Amino acid sequence: MGTSPAQRAQQAAKGAVEQALASQVELTNKLENRASGYEAKAKQTQQEIDALFGLTGKEFVASATPRFYQTIGNITREYRPKLENFEPGIIKSPSYSALTGALKESGQEFGKAVKGVSEEGAARLYQTLAAPIAGFRNIEQDSAFNLQYDPRSMGLATRPPTIRSDVDSFKNLYTYNV
Repeated sequence: MGTSPAQRAQQAAKGAVEQALASQVELTNKLENRASGYEAKAKQTQQEIDALFGLTGKEFVASATPRFYQTIGNITREYRPKLENFEPGIIKSPSYSALTGALKESGQEFGKAVKGVSEEGAARLYQTLAAPIAGFRNIEQDSAFNLQYDPRSMGLATRPPTIRSDVDSFKNLYTYNV
């Protein structure tokens, strides 16, 4: 007989694991080779930068740090009193007065325009609201809508016809079969 399906599956799984481990070892070797190449390139680049500046990175940082703090100190001593004693004269300046004048004028023009538009809108609204009233007043005198102006309707209202009924003919509708 041959191998069972479980044994075949176990052998296939074992083969897949061995293949994955081999691929992992191969990839690790490739990455280590690349890493050593990148490390060599980084050292070469650092040496070229050192040659450009005439200092190593550590020496440059050591020399630049005191200059940085000295420069910041000078700037702080110069501008701190100016910031602490700052009093803007903006409100008294002619440019501020001109700006506020221009803004006031444009605000007044805007107000006039808004007022004109709102008055026109109100007039149109009142015309729209008055239109049905005018329409009703026009049809108020029309006999097709107001039966008081229809002579035939008013004749029926003032002289209704007499309707006679034979009550005995309806007797079977309001009596019970007893």
